[in-house]
Amino acid sequence: MYNAPDAAAGTGLVDAYSAVASADNVQVLSLQWVNCEPLALTLPGFIGGQHALFLAMKAEGITVVGATGDDGAYACGDDQQPSPSTLAFQPAVNLPASDPFVLA
Repeated sequence: MYNAPDAAAGTGLVDAYSAVASADNVQVLSLQWVNCEPLALTLPGFIGGQHALFLAMKAEGITVVGATGDDGAYACGDDQQPSPSTLAFQPAVNLPASDPFVLA
């Protein structure tokens, strides 16, 4: 089991993914944290850093499974960000489930 802090900058998640990728003892990684993709785009290097690690895990044979969130097509629901926000009412997806190397 790997744990990551609830860090607004996403660095805790990337650090945890990096630990898994370098540990060489994981076959399946099940992720429960989700990030509203439009908000994640505002975090410098976050999406690209995650993607690179998921690619490395794929090369190692690690299957990554990601939760899709609890808000359906409205992934930026109020539980994903400070209220009020117009993003809560716009269709969006959640990371990491939207990454091509993650099974949603």
